[in-house]
Amino acid sequence: MTRNKHSEEFKSIEDEYFSTKDSTKVIRVLPKRSPDGCAVVLLQFGKWDPDELEFMDFKRMIATCYVQMMRDPMTQINGIRAIFDYEGTSFRHFRYGTPQNLYMYYNMGFNCIPGRYRSTHFINHSVLLKPVWAFIKQFISAKMRSRIHFHSNIEDLLEYFPRSVLPAEYGGDLTDLSSKDWVRRANREQASNSIGGQPNVY
Repeated sequence: MTRNKHSEEFKSIEDEYFSTKDSTKVIRVLPKRSPDGCAVVLLQFGKWDPDELEFMDFKRMIATCYVQMMRDPMTQINGIRAIFDYEGTSFRHFRYGTPQNLYMYYNMGFNCIPGRYRSTHFINHSVLLKPVWAFIKQFISAKMRSRIHFHSNIEDLLEYFPRSVLPAEYGGDLTDLSSKDWVRRANREQASNSIGGQPNVY
C-alpha cells in the first residue's frame, strides 16, 4: 500500500549524478560480509550536501540500495548490519528529521523492504540525534531496539565486527572501498528490477 501511495520514493535517481555529485558517496555496501554472512552497509550522512542533492533524490538513493541489496539470496537469508556515521552532520541535515519523514523511513524500512536487520550501529552522533531517536523508538519493537547500538567511540565497532570487515578509517583493514560502481549499478537496475519478480543473480 505504501509503495503504491508513495511510488516516487522508490524510483532511481539520474545516472549522471554519480559523476557530478559527491553526495552519492553517502552510502556504501562494504566488500566483505560479517562472519555470520550479513551484508554490511555504511552510511556517512555528513557526505550528503542538501544543496547539491535534493532530499527526494537522497531518499530514493538510500531506498534503491536497500531494495537492490535484497536481490542477493545471501542477504535475504542472513540479513543486514548497518553502520550510521554522523560525523560532519549539522542542523541542515537534521532539519529533515521531521516526524513525518521519520515515520516514513520507519515504515519504508520495516514494512516495504523485507530485510532482516540484524544490527544498527550509530557512531559520531551528536545531541541533535537524541530527540530523533526518542521519536523513532516508540514505533520499534523491543527486539529491534535491542539490536540498535550507540557507540561513544569508533573503536567500539571492533567489539561487533572483525578488522577484516571494517574500513581503515574505523580501525579495520579495508583500504579499497570503491563501491560507487555498485551503487550506480543498483540505481540503474531499480527501474526494471524492483523488489518483486526479478532474478536473484545480481
